[in-house]
Amino acid sequence: MIFIKKILKYLLTLFLLISIYLCLLSLSGLIPKKMIYKNTKESAVYFLKNYDERNFTDAVMLDISYNIDNTKPLKTSLISNIKSNHKNHVDFLNGKGYISAQALAEEFQLINTNDYKYTYSYARFWHGYLIFLRPLLTIFNYQEIRYLTFLILIIFAINFIKLIYSKFDKKVMIFSLLALLSINYFSIFSELCSVLTIIIMLVSAMLLIKFKNKHANLIFFITGSTTIFFSWMTTPLLTFGFPAIFYFLQKKDEDCKFQDFFILLFLYCSGFILTWIIKWLIVDLFYNTNIINNSFKQITMRASNMVYNKRVNILLTCSKNLFYFLINSVFALPFITICILEFQKSFREIHNKKIQILLNKKNIIFIIIGILPIVNYLFTINHSFIHAGLFTNRLLMLTFFSMFAVAYDKSGKGDSIK
Repeated sequence: MIFIKKILKYLLTLFLLISIYLCLLSLSGLIPKKMIYKNTKESAVYFLKNYDERNFTDAVMLDISYNIDNTKPLKTSLISNIKSNHKNHVDFLNGKGYISAQALAEEFQLINTNDYKYTYSYARFWHGYLIFLRPLLTIFNYQEIRYLTFLILIIFAINFIKLIYSKFDKKVMIFSLLALLSINYFSIFSELCSVLTIIIMLVSAMLLIKFKNKHANLIFFITGSTTIFFSWMTTPLLTFGFPAIFYFLQKKDEDCKFQDFFILLFLYCSGFILTWIIKWLIVDLFYNTNIINNSFKQITMRASNMVYNKRVNILLTCSKNLFYFLINSVFALPFITICILEFQKSFREIHNKKIQILLNKKNIIFIIIGILPIVNYLFTINHSFIHAGLFTNRLLMLTFFSMFAVAYDKSGKGDSIK
């Protein structure tokens, strides 16, 4: 009976979340196109002049936003059409053609070409960012939204670091800050497609710390759901791994169980997968699309080890991601070095007692979290190799931050949380 009640609780939570998602998308879709015309056009001009591959998805986001019909707000928000220069978009997916900035410019006749005469549906994603982006475009253009996002990221970082210091100590605060800096945290404002994933990561960790792990199961379930609602599948693992580290940092060694970790992982994945599948079902059943089949084709392609008709292995994928992790932030190398030194220092004198400490359940869980990015790369080689220079390299932050967590716990400080 208790088990059934728990299942019903999560099903009700999922129903409420989906209802909220649909209502918010409908409300944002009611904004007439003319209200965002000026700022979207200014943004299109900006993309044409300043385009680089980091702006690719952001231009797509604005294209989707502009193509929403306020007379059919929910339908057009869920189908999420964009302009394309290929009928089936296959050439774009294979890296042949389709520049999102040009496609957006076509909407305003800023360039003279008839290349972008097709539409392509991005219905496999929820595009939850629309609930913020469309209202913001009534007031700000893309550049101004980025400045606003930068300010928001600063506010979240300050509150996160203050909370860490109040609940842990200076060491955890410093390493937490370095972890954020290692993923170029204060430059993420230039990639709107990644911002909400990072904010969800911080909010989830802050809730766990603030409430001392109370309601953790529900928090991870909701985190999984909100991640796929807002995410472009850039680095979703961060929204599980980062909060999970703080969840176990707050627990005493004797209270840690492998069962706890796998329950949290299961609930996170359940929220994530169920929310994603429900989106596909809604679009297929009500709007007669073939999104389920198309989505599985995308997943299969992203999980394959074929990249532009060449076979890529996991070693090459990990190496490429590590390379970009190191060069994308000046703080990455110091962060890695200090984490490794802390880990090495912690186990300099090895004897039976220390081996037992190393192999306690809490530390093994941290090690598992640290391995998760490699597992992610293994099952998404195509995606992780192609996007290594853009965002998938950020997952390695979990690997090195987990090493610090092991060393911190082994020092005995992990049992003295305020």
